[in-house]
Amino acid sequence: MIVALLFLANYAPFVCTPTYYRLDMLRHYNTWQIHGLWIEQCQECLACGYPSFCKNVQYNSSLLDPIKTQLAQYWYPGLLQHEWFKHGSCFPGNITEFDYFNMTLQLFYHLDINNCTKISQKECFYNITKLK
Repeated sequence: MIVALLFLANYAPFVCTPTYYRLDMLRHYNTWQIHGLWIEQCQECLACGYPSFCKNVQYNSSLLDPIKTQLAQYWYPGLLQHEWFKHGSCFPGNITEFDYFNMTLQLFYHLDINNCTKISQKECFYNITKLK
């Protein structure tokens, strides 16, 4: 059973209303690591997939200092800045890099990685209907 959390915020008009969020993992050296968290489909456009690069954001890695050990352990190497620009920029409100990555880590901790939906031997994901 997936622990679904509710994300309480309103979307700006330029961002779609999500149908669900996708927490994607990649296999790295025989362990599953986080690829990213993003809005997978929108009610406004089910065929469009996911929004990306929604607003201009900056990347300040020093905001991640409190969780840098966990990120190094659980996040697929080299993807932090890319994921923030591409997907973090589409989350509602004025969330920071810390908010986005910490929320993703918390979801990762609560899911049973052995029950993910496998796309291949190297990628699996969870669809999450609500976030907190």
